[in-house]
Amino acid sequence: MSLLQKASIITTPTAYAEDYLYSIKPAYALGSELVTNGTFDTDSDWTKGTGWTISGGVASNSGSGSYLTSTSSFRWEIGKKYRVSFEITAYNSGQVSLPFDGTGGNLNYQNSVGVKTAIIVAQATNPIYIYSSSFNGSIDNVSVKEITDADFDFDRNS
Repeated sequence: MSLLQKASIITTPTAYAEDYLYSIKPAYALGSELVTNGTFDTDSDWTKGTGWTISGGVASNSGSGSYLTSTSSFRWEIGKKYRVSFEITAYNSGQVSLPFDGTGGNLNYQNSVGVKTAIIVAQATNPIYIYSSSFNGSIDNVSVKEITDADFDFDRNS
């Protein structure tokens, strides 16, 4: 049987050569942004706990253990898959988390500058919030997007 006859929906061929079948794995599809003002362009759309401030396009904490909570109407939907991320733009000490009340990768206890990303499956219906565990630094670009690609099982003859 030739390689082209063995092709499936998983390996739709984009090119082939003798004994090789080249294909492109599709990327997962993302829904629209679910965080309002995740870029902190204004001092709005977030309830700031002790030590949190929003200014100059970032949210900063002075080292307190408190929450920064989104005031949007979004709540995690149990069983749905999301891509969550945020960027630590300045770090002095402590840790910061984007708790998601789900399973999968996590963004808990981050303590270095850079973009932090995880894929999660929601297990509760809480709002989006950032938690500071004595974090002294700044964050930006908080993002939550639902992964909207289809997951299903099939066999070759389906």
